[in-house]
Amino acid sequence: MDASKKVSIRRDAPVWVCLALILLLAAFAGRTGLRAVLSFALTVLMIWKVLVPQYLRGWNPVWVGLAITLALTVLIIALVYGFDRR
Repeated sequence: MDASKKVSIRRDAPVWVCLALILLLAAFAGRTGLRAVLSFALTVLMIWKVLVPQYLRGWNPVWVGLAITLALTVLIIALVYGFDRR
């Protein structure tokens, strides 16, 4: 390859795809879609900020994984579906 030719990589494309997904979810699912996006963001943050650091500190991965899974399950159900008295 000629050194004078530069390969252009669009680094902002994933950002636009994510924004388009959020807008489509909001358009088709309304508030439920936005709550689903919020639950996804909280899931990523919980894995990144809680699960991985606990693993690196040497905590038991089975118990930490089960606790995070339980917390995320309750969080996602509460955000997306909600609890009712039925």
